[in-house]
Amino acid sequence: MATKSLSVYLLKQDVTSDIEALKPDRLDIRTHDVSAGETQGTIFVQVQDARVPQWLSLLGPHMDPSADDRTMSSNAVFVLQAAGRRFALTFGSGWTMLDARRYERRFGLRVALNSLDPSLLRGAQARTFGESVMHTQRQLSRQARIDALEVDWQRELVTALEGTTRDDVVGKRLRGHDAARVTAEVNANTLATLCASMLDRSRQTGYRHEFPHIDDIEEITDPEEIKALDSRLATRVGQRRWAGIDVYPPELVSNDIVDFSVTRRGRETIVDEPTTNTLLSLVITSVTDPERVRRVLDSAMLVARNDDKQPVQEWSLWTCLYHEMTLGHERVILDGGVWYRIKKTLADQVDRFITTLTPSGLSLPDAVPNESEGEYNLAVAADLPTVALLDRQNIKLEGRSAIEPCDLFTNQRAIIHVKKRKGGSGPLSHLIGQAVVSAELLKGNADFRTAFREKLAKAKPGFENLVSETIDAGDYPIILALITNSGVPGQVAEDLPFFTKVFLWRNVERLRTMGFTVHLDEIRTGVTLTGRPARERKARLHTLKQAVPKATVS
Repeated sequence: MATKSLSVYLLKQDVTSDIEALKPDRLDIRTHDVSAGETQGTIFVQVQDARVPQWLSLLGPHMDPSADDRTMSSNAVFVLQAAGRRFALTFGSGWTMLDARRYERRFGLRVALNSLDPSLLRGAQARTFGESVMHTQRQLSRQARIDALEVDWQRELVTALEGTTRDDVVGKRLRGHDAARVTAEVNANTLATLCASMLDRSRQTGYRHEFPHIDDIEEITDPEEIKALDSRLATRVGQRRWAGIDVYPPELVSNDIVDFSVTRRGRETIVDEPTTNTLLSLVITSVTDPERVRRVLDSAMLVARNDDKQPVQEWSLWTCLYHEMTLGHERVILDGGVWYRIKKTLADQVDRFITTLTPSGLSLPDAVPNESEGEYNLAVAADLPTVALLDRQNIKLEGRSAIEPCDLFTNQRAIIHVKKRKGGSGPLSHLIGQAVVSAELLKGNADFRTAFREKLAKAKPGFENLVSETIDAGDYPIILALITNSGVPGQVAEDLPFFTKVFLWRNVERLRTMGFTVHLDEIRTGVTLTGRPARERKARLHTLKQAVPKATVS
């Protein structure tokens, strides 16, 4: 037997013939039967035309002697049966021939979890949830345990794992994703046995001991399941059952944005803020059929505009939908156009944390509709003698990026970070990230505290005395304040998207460990400051802006 590297896919149970594994639009495929002992199946070969390689088109005219080398490659998929199931082995770029609807997702990952030696891992691929989904590929210089890969189980979805196996049942080295990419001693006769062993390993549950959090967050990738979930949500939208559905940009929105527009079929409608009722009412009028609702939401665009009324960012309304639903004992979530399955134990932990995140009781003033967080901060500091304005007053320490200590600071030492909710996880991720860095420096860096006092002395003389040479974190409550007009008053924490709650959970616990108390406050918009009071505040803000210096860095 020879050492070979193979990519093995597990086909779904409803695949009843070998040819069904391939894309429907297959062209120029040659078919061959394969029979080698217990290995029985069909190999599909796609031969490509000979072509000039890129290096020859670049350097060929300048070569002496000249060359006319051409390359020919062939892709192949071998479909075989073992242990009552069909498997597809791909060669070359044979994976491009497969119909993605026909194979089981995460099969290779499950094989890897039950086969790899947990002390001999080499790398991992993951998706991190924050302002946007970040894809990471990590590879260690030497084999080590999972801890060395620094996986954040509360925020990351592990999609692939690779390393050395604990035995030779499925080969020596293995990388598991959708396919199981294995290096093993094989020949044609043993392929069926190898596939049967992989199927057995994929069904085991022993991995939960070494990787207890691997199933906490799972991206739903099965096309049929996604189609069913899409239809279920589209049905709710078509029936105007909008409870539990939110609409917002799926990424962090620039502070330059002043309003939004919804465009469809060349028609543009301006909206102040993206809210569920406003946006869906504009595009879902007489539409009720789920498939048509889905098409409408795909074609309608949410456009973010700056103060020159120029478009800056845009997204389809479908990718702006956020929805959570409970199916049996699981919670599924649509966020940024992707469905996720959340394990009940994780969802329960997050829900319990949210109950501990209470408002500060500070009773922050309402905001004016369309008011930015910068304008809000300026107005509050001007109106209240108990509040100092530190918005955009960045502190620069040697070897670090500039950090804003906070937006507002009160005479009771409350550190207030303000953000307007214009998106999903993005705004609050930015807010809590800033709060954590500022708190760490306030507690542990004397130079930062000195610069903090200097900023306070300029903003509101006398306030510098509120920051001591050494501090007790318990004396400085941290308030995360969201400007929002959606949801039920007093329930801003409960109404946050799930992955925002996860991010909050991790970082608030970090701040609490340092000794800080943390509150989440809601700043309502358009509740009391409307009509003439709003116009007067706008006029006053214009005057205030002329007197306030631009952001400074020290």
